[in-house]
Amino acid sequence: MERRVFDRFSCGRSLSIRDLTNSRQYTAVCRDVSGGGVGVQLESPLRLMHILELNMPRENASPLKFKGRAVWQQQIGPVWVAGISFLPSSKLLDTRLFLE
Repeated sequence: MERRVFDRFSCGRSLSIRDLTNSRQYTAVCRDVSGGGVGVQLESPLRLMHILELNMPRENASPLKFKGRAVWQQQIGPVWVAGISFLPSSKLLDTRLFLE
């Protein structure tokens, strides 16, 4: 049984991730997004539970910035998929901008 509180929506947009603990940079693709977090695909694993800053570029607007923690990840063939839970400082209303 899934414990989802929010609906999940497909995304497909690129984003950058910065690990705020060790300053490592990642490039990822947003697989899906909900009010509680985002699923991403990337080429290398994240450090679980590190605080991450997610930046998604937007046309004619400043990039979206969210903070979260990687709470799970799995290697599937040559890529990694991960679930990033938004920190409480992220505004639920702003997550809808991922889909615009």
